[in-house]
Amino acid sequence: AYDVISTFELESILRAKIATVSPVPEKEQGYTVQMQESLTAYILSQTGCFLNRDLVTEYNTKWSELTEKYKAELRTYGFIPKEKGNQKELKRILGDLEKEHGITLPRKIFKKGENFSTKADHLKDFMDVPFIDSYIKYNKANKIYNDFLKRLSGKDKIYTNYTTLMHTGRWSSSPNLQNIPRPTAEIDLRKVFAARPGYKIVAADYAGAELSTLAVTLRTLFPHRRQHLCEAIKNKVDLHKRVAAKFYGTAPEQITKDQRLLGKIANFGFAGGLSPKSMVANCKEKHGLVITLEESERLKKAWM
Repeated sequence: AYDVISTFELESILRAKIATVSPVPEKEQGYTVQMQESLTAYILSQTGCFLNRDLVTEYNTKWSELTEKYKAELRTYGFIPKEKGNQKELKRILGDLEKEHGITLPRKIFKKGENFSTKADHLKDFMDVPFIDSYIKYNKANKIYNDFLKRLSGKDKIYTNYTTLMHTGRWSSSPNLQNIPRPTAEIDLRKVFAARPGYKIVAADYAGAELSTLAVTLRTLFPHRRQHLCEAIKNKVDLHKRVAAKFYGTAPEQITKDQRLLGKIANFGFAGGLSPKSMVANCKEKHGLVITLEESERLKKAWM
């Protein structure tokens, strides 16, 4: 409750601030959505959510077995997940795999220097190598089982606490029910949640909330300029393809999935304050994309 109260206190302060700089009615500022979400989050934290107990039990059994299976496969290589000091052993194994298979595995810049990147998105092109295949599958199974299913086991209802005033500008929740993995052919975690008798669960989402808020802000700050972003959103333009098309110098309909990803990174990264130099590091560390500083500067111009 403290988070919700703090949010509403902050809202009154921000409303006064907005009124001094904005000629646009305050209801158009985008903060209204955040206030409504804060109240909804508080209600959810108090009422909880019903669970399909039988399905949770079924999933728990399956993913517990898979976690142990992949862990056993990794042990045959001398790697014991979650054991102290295992990162040194992992580094040795990956180095040996490079020599054995004649491959170059992706690296990442850390505070202590460069080392292997172990993110699934960075290693997925090397899943024909048995150890890497088992490593990726173990991490996925372990995350689903230990971080999610295990916490639901034996319960008919789950409660989560939302923190709405994170320094990142995002929310957090414990247990984490706001980032439920997307359904796959193997498992649909969303099905473990059930409506109470006589009710139905309704799924809703704000499409492009961040960029829509940015568009409103730009219109507020520069009311006499042409509002390209507002027009694009009204015309249902794919904003990520649009940026990528400007960067690559091609038509939006010719943009590939990988090229669109760069446009998406630009839309959220530059809007969030990343500099071209920071964008280079962000692309490599978080997405496995390598771009030069010159390309990053061109990307920002395309985004602008």
